[in-house]
Amino acid sequence: MTIGADISEVLNELGMTVTVYRPNTTSFQEKIEISTPYRISQPFIREFLAEGGLRYNTQIRSGDLIRASQSGYTYLVMSLLPEGFEDQIIEWTAFLYKCNRKGIILKQIDTDDWDQNYQNTVTWEPVYEEIIPFLLYDKQAFDRAITFQYNWEQFASLSNELYMSGWYDIPTLSRMRIFEEDIEQWTIWNSTTVYLLGAKVLSNDYRLFVSLIADNENNDPLYDEYDEYDEVAWREVPFLELKLERVDLNRFENVNVFSVVADVR
Repeated sequence: MTIGADISEVLNELGMTVTVYRPNTTSFQEKIEISTPYRISQPFIREFLAEGGLRYNTQIRSGDLIRASQSGYTYLVMSLLPEGFEDQIIEWTAFLYKCNRKGIILKQIDTDDWDQNYQNTVTWEPVYEEIIPFLLYDKQAFDRAITFQYNWEQFASLSNELYMSGWYDIPTLSRMRIFEEDIEQWTIWNSTTVYLLGAKVLSNDYRLFVSLIADNENNDPLYDEYDEYDEVAWREVPFLELKLERVDLNRFENVNVFSVVADVR
């Protein structure tokens, strides 16, 4: 048995199970080792950077999203480096960024409608019908969590970066919409589903609502005849939008890096 096979066997016995996500493909699982560089004092590195030990024949690639089964953390694979011995690759070292936000990506769609100021009406549609994890990095205050109590006017004036899987093809002028509460699945409200208390759904204009009724009595619709949502049955979750501007395409292989500012429309 080769050294690479020995290391692979150890990972299969003692490693952490992770689920690997890649757009438009079937997810799969592997056993890997995840460690944190505790000797590093820089807050950003301590909080968000991790290293992964992967078997020699791993199927994980740069740009993949991996979710650790025990911690629940989702990591973005930034790069992979081979470890060799006697002209053979015996394992891979992955550099990982821990994702701290999830959101939906919207692209601008021009319509044939015109408003009272003779301006073309703009609508927004999702680029991908899924919730996408990413790392939002405030370069001026990377040791401070981005919260909805944060001064977003100040945020808009700072230099910030967003790291996302390069498997996603993001059009120019796109927006990342993030919500005050976490959301796991892409679920559009429909009239044939009964939603339980606390269920989260997206409206047709991609706003997030939470059910306030145990069994959504009478299957209350999101909107009434006056085009206002039913505050008895549903609670709207506040959201923010970030403008995405691609930067430095060659910094990482298969990783999207964006400069972002808050859209305060």
